[in-house]
Formats: sequence, C-alpha cells, structure tokens
Amino acid sequence: MQSQQNITFTKALERIEQEKDALGESLKKEQAKIASSPTIDPAEIERLKRDNDQNKQNIKTINPQIGDIQTQLKEQDKVNASALSKLDQILGFLPFIPGRAADAIKPSIPTPTTNTRQATRGGDL
Repeated sequence: MQSQQNITFTKALERIEQEKDALGESLKKEQAKIASSPTIDPAEIERLKRDNDQNKQNIKTINPQIGDIQTQLKEQDKVNASALSKLDQILGFLPFIPGRAADAIKPSIPTPTTNTRQATRGGDL
C-alpha cells in the first residue's frame, strides 16, 4: 500500500514539476513582453493628466456656450424665414424699378446727348 502511495506521490510531484516548468515559460514570455513594451516617463504622465484636467475645464466652459449658440441659430433661422418672404415680395417689384426711375428723372438734368446738342447749337447747358 505504501508503494502505491509513493507512486501517486511521485506522479503528483512530476505533475507539479511540469506545471512549474510551464508557469516558468509563461513567466519568461510575459517578462519579455514587459521588457519590450515602451516605458512612459512619469513626467509625461503628469503632463498628460494636467492636459486632461484642462480639457475637462474647457468642456465645462464651452458646453454652455454651445447652448447659447444653438439658441441664437434658432432665432436667426426665424429671422431668415421672415426675411425670405419679404425678399420674394421685393423681387416681384424689381422689373418696375427702371421704369419708375426713368419717370423720376427730370428732363432738365443735362445728359451727354443734350450737352452735345446744345454745344452744336451754341446754347447754354
């Protein structure tokens, strides 16, 4: 019976040695990964933390401004919508403006044609 226990004990020790070897190999691989990983300077970490904190502060101040800008854009859209309808009305009158302007011009205002006629006749402008 004791020999059976010795065999079981020996097998258990062999199994433990195999597991130990496997863990040793795994440990070596992990150490190699760590050794090949880039190192980060603690000062760089601190700088990144400060930058992150500054970005958080900036976000806190910018978010309310975004809300204000969105409100202003909505108001501007309303103004633009009403202005477009008024512009459409004005565009309907544009063809009549040259005729009205021509009617408003007094014939007593000298033009190049009247200047030429009067110069050839010798009259006053």
